[in-house]
Parts: sequence; C-alpha cells; structure tokens
Amino acid sequence: MGSVKSSFRTARDRALGGLIREIADDAAERSVQQISDRIGNVERILGDQGDAADEVAETIGRTLTRLSAEVNSLAQEVVRLRERLDRAGSPT
Repeated sequence: MGSVKSSFRTARDRALGGLIREIADDAAERSVQQISDRIGNVERILGDQGDAADEVAETIGRTLTRLSAEVNSLAQEVVRLRERLDRAGSPT
C-alpha cells in the first residue's frame, strides 16, 4: 500500500510540477514579450527624437549660413559707406 501511495504522490507531484512549469513558462513568455514591446517603443521614440534633433540642427545650420551671409553683406556695406564718408569729409 505504501508503494501505491508513493507512486500516486510521485505522479501527482510530476503532474503538478509540469502544470506549474507550464504556467511559469507562459508567464515568463508574456513578460519577455511585454519587455520586448517596451524596448521596441523606446527604440522608436529615441529614433524619432534623433530624427527631430537632426532636422533642428539642419534648420539652425541653414539659418546660421544665411545670417553669416547677411552679416558679411552688412560689413561690406559699412566699409563702402565709411569710404564715402571719408571722401565726402575730405576736400580733394
């Protein structure tokens, strides 16, 4: 009788152990999927931010280029005006 009880316990423990492992595997798989999804979302967000930063940098670069050209034009005009003032102020 002891061996029947022992066999029953062993069978029961194996069945419960298998069920527990199956439940744990399913839970682990769901957790891994959720974490993978979150990592994918973070990667997408960071990629979008990188793209936006690139666009901002390009816009600032173009603006600085235009501003530099305007400042150079203004400096040339100031030099011409100074020369005209010098000529107008001195009798030749």
